[in-house]
Amino acid sequence: MLKKVYQALKPGGKFIFDVLTPKMRAKESRTWRFSENGGFMCNKPHLLLEAVYQYDDEDKTELHQNIIVTEKDVNCINIWNHYLSKEMLLSETQPIGFDKVDFFGNIAGEKYSDEGETICAVITKR
Repeated sequence: MLKKVYQALKPGGKFIFDVLTPKMRAKESRTWRFSENGGFMCNKPHLLLEAVYQYDDEDKTELHQNIIVTEKDVNCINIWNHYLSKEMLLSETQPIGFDKVDFFGNIAGEKYSDEGETICAVITKR
């Protein structure tokens, strides 16, 4: 995706995005609940089976799996999260040609901290 962003930007153009850090990883879990009046995942009465699976790859991939069971349907929604560090972001952006990278603690511009839960990167095309 970053290669396409780079191609789309004019020289000096900036791209702003944020990522989650490993501090945001959830523990593996499996839960269920019944929502009689519907809820976020479905507006009908439903049973929601939730699971969190962890992978120990380079970017600490995590799967949030939501299985929604209604009277008529069963649907599965998989949400994949990747958790990145400042160093990992630099290793992804610099080889593409983004020579200037500014880091913030979040998209609102708070000061960056190694202990933060999010990282906002402002990358600039050469």
